[in-house]
Amino acid sequence: MAIRIKERFDIAEPTGAVWDFLVDPRRVVRCVPGGELLGVGADGAIDGRLRVAVGPFTFAYGGRVRLAEADPAARRVRIVGLARERGFALNALTIDYNQRHRREIEAAGTIARHLGALRHVVLPLDLRQFGGSALTDDIAVP
Repeated sequence: MAIRIKERFDIAEPTGAVWDFLVDPRRVVRCVPGGELLGVGADGAIDGRLRVAVGPFTFAYGGRVRLAEADPAARRVRIVGLARERGFALNALTIDYNQRHRREIEAAGTIARHLGALRHVVLPLDLRQFGGSALTDDIAVP
């Protein structure tokens, strides 16, 4: 199953320069908080790590990806994770932060099953203890 992220926004720079930036992991990693580039192989495989902090919890992810398809004319790139090829099992983690819509938790379980996750852990983390949020309270989204 592919996960498709489709966003659009305007950048006041030449298209070619932006494209060159976005397909260069050495440059992009500097824009990713907690991101670390471990290396780029001769075959184009990109090894990296990502540390994410949510409240008192810190999660670290590591793995290898490669640009499976880069089409500058169409401005499209497809990135493929190589964890299974390296013998790693897929484990899914969902953070239940008391979000308004329980559909998010249900959808995460469906996706984990579809991807054949070895296990799916739902970690409860009540963000309300850190203050109000449009994610958890009945207030307007900013």
